[in-house]
Parts: sequence; structure tokens; C-alpha cells
Amino acid sequence: MIQRPTGETVADRWDKALDVQARKEILLDFGLRVTLFPAGAPVRYVVGVMHGPERNPSGTP
Repeated sequence: MIQRPTGETVADRWDKALDVQARKEILLDFGLRVTLFPAGAPVRYVVGVMHGPERNPSGTP
């Protein structure tokens, strides 16, 4: 695989995207995953991902 700069930014690609599916593909290209929870959900977690203070015991970001 050869990578060559195109001079195009992510914002350029986003603005040129014709629909939601095209924007979804841009996000997938970057490996982005978004999980949304309802505002009233009592417990918010994703199986297999550690959340809360246990995630980083030192407290540093």
C-alpha cells in the first residue's frame, strides 16, 4: 500500500459527502465508534469497556 497526500482535509470530505451514509463511511475509515445512550438511562456502559474511576486509578487523564 502506498499513501499519498491528496491535499484534501477531513472537513473537505465531510462537506462533499452526499448523504448520511457517505459521512458514516468517513467515520468508519477512521475507526470511530459512537455509542449513544438515552438521557434517562440509569446505567450507561458498554460491555468489554472499563468505565469510571477504575479505568484510571491515578486520576490523571
